[in-house]
Amino acid sequence: MELKLYEYYTQDEIFDSVEQLKATKAKGWYASARSIVGIFEIGERPPKIHFCDDSRFHWYSQLKKDRTPEVLKEFSKQRDGYLFIKSPRNDRYMYIANIEHVGMYGEGKDGHEASMTVAPRVPTELLHELGGLFIHSDCQDAMNEPVEMLRQAQTASDRFKALQSFVERWRGPVDADFSISKEDIDQSPVAVPRILRKLYQWAGACEDVMQAGYLSIRKPEELSADDYGYVPFCVECQWCGNYYIKENAMQDEDPEVFADECGETREGKGYHGTGIGLSKFLWAYYIAFNLGSGPISYEVEFEGDEFRRLKSEIKALPILASGSRSCRAIQAYNPEIRKDDEAMIFAQDGVMGCLVCSDHFRSIIMMSKTQKAIDAFISSLKIDPSRLGDPV
Repeated sequence: MELKLYEYYTQDEIFDSVEQLKATKAKGWYASARSIVGIFEIGERPPKIHFCDDSRFHWYSQLKKDRTPEVLKEFSKQRDGYLFIKSPRNDRYMYIANIEHVGMYGEGKDGHEASMTVAPRVPTELLHELGGLFIHSDCQDAMNEPVEMLRQAQTASDRFKALQSFVERWRGPVDADFSISKEDIDQSPVAVPRILRKLYQWAGACEDVMQAGYLSIRKPEELSADDYGYVPFCVECQWCGNYYIKENAMQDEDPEVFADECGETREGKGYHGTGIGLSKFLWAYYIAFNLGSGPISYEVEFEGDEFRRLKSEIKALPILASGSRSCRAIQAYNPEIRKDDEAMIFAQDGVMGCLVCSDHFRSIIMMSKTQKAIDAFISSLKIDPSRLGDPV
């Protein structure tokens, strides 16, 4: 039997089509002299979704003893790779992609894992069909209502309520089990601002809300002031650019957020105010730092004065300060921000993203859950689809 992409097969049919397959020491992987086959189930959110984006599959061992198979480590284009995902309705498996390249692999904090490139890009509608992606019933229109709530917001609390609605329409409802209790929040060594407290009580144990890209919001017990009176509350995994609140402002409901200078505080002189409070920063954090992680992400580099044109045509979210401070809010890692650098963040019609105009970065990055939304968005902006590239 010849396997056809996007068709469903039983395990017996898969094994009949790819001869001499034998189980490896890692559950889900099977190999022969010429082929490797992965057969898995997926879920809506990390880590169970497995798909980093529509072109990358991330394998996690299901058991501590499941080590990365040697044939996966040694994978090359001389070896055929097939990826099958189980239907959520029956015991049939969709042939969803070919394994093209295996990148990083090794032992993680919870077991072994490996990242690989798959092709062709997996249609997100199929990920949704297979139970691997939450798509709101309102689809492209889902984010527009909370965005309008944000535009109408008068208080920090209003902005936070709008953010909750936005996140749950994008990722799906946040379960009550993800709440951090008042008692645990009170274990913080420093006072916890009211907006940050609201975040903890809503989604403090929800990793895909508390983490975005390389940055993460620290837990209550991790909050403490440094030698210069600043509390790092949002940190980069290698400390290359972090966000702070002044210790003497931690009692405030919505204190201003500061960024350090590419991980350097320069003896207290390397902190920069972003001009925005915590309730606005959380919006910027959730959108800007998630952009490269899919499920569909694209980047278009600016040509000429295109930034000004796009800025006038796209409705910016009211969450960044003006001028270079708008860049500082989303580029804490960049110590060379100029006075005329600028950024904006948007979310509309199923697409969210940011525009940045600086010496180092002159482009628009956008993310969506459906290619249809991306196509409509770039068409409205008169951007040639051939200019779409992967985010750097």
